[in-house]
Amino acid sequence: MNEVFREFFHRFVIVYIDDILIYSRNLADHRHHVTQVLQKIPSRAKGLAFNQGYPVAVKFVRKTPDSKYISTPFHPEPLPLEIALAVISNRGPSCPNIIQMLDWQDDPEHYVMIMELLLPSMDMHTFLKLNGGILKEPTAQQIMRQVIMPLAFAVIGGVFHGDIKLKNLLINLSTLEVKLIDFGCGDLLRDSALRGMYCTKPYIPPEYYDTGKYHAKLATVFPLGVLLFKMDATKLLLQIHLFFLSEVA
Repeated sequence: MNEVFREFFHRFVIVYIDDILIYSRNLADHRHHVTQVLQKIPSRAKGLAFNQGYPVAVKFVRKTPDSKYISTPFHPEPLPLEIALAVISNRGPSCPNIIQMLDWQDDPEHYVMIMELLLPSMDMHTFLKLNGGILKEPTAQQIMRQVIMPLAFAVIGGVFHGDIKLKNLLINLSTLEVKLIDFGCGDLLRDSALRGMYCTKPYIPPEYYDTGKYHAKLATVFPLGVLLFKMDATKLLLQIHLFFLSEVA
């Protein structure tokens, strides 16, 4: 991977293991840099889904001793947790704001997920940064509607995403269409309290700090407020909120 992108080092690309970070001074440069990187990635890594000629994203995950398998009514055998939750979430009629998994493969030491590739796009964290750290209220409202929809769809389908944050939202730069990604920290929805917390610190619901437990539905709602504060004008209140959470932690 380092050899593939060496000419971009110290200009707009950082590579760490299998992760590629693209940084740019402005939105126009970022679009150009993303295109350059995609052109460099070997076709076997980017993928051409089912030989039909359209680009896809390929996610490669190494298994650990703690890798979890679950059973679903939609597959005869237990599946890796992330794949199983994607199968449930993508089951028709699917939600247009959840990234679609087109295929998958489960091997003894790893699993691979083939998903739709949203172009041109970036994660919401990068998009927000390139827009000066704040969005106009109509834009924030448009984005939040598209965040609430897939989460409601997932809950109705019995899925808890578990890691709602800016970096797990992709936005189409041409249409402002938003898609939810990465169910790797999720689980099947349940009414009983949960104890394991894997999401990013600022998005952790406050009751977890008090009791060491939380409920999935409430933990789905709390990060929405954090997202809105990050995108909208109430920056001071967000800073106070994050400071309080860091002090409690």
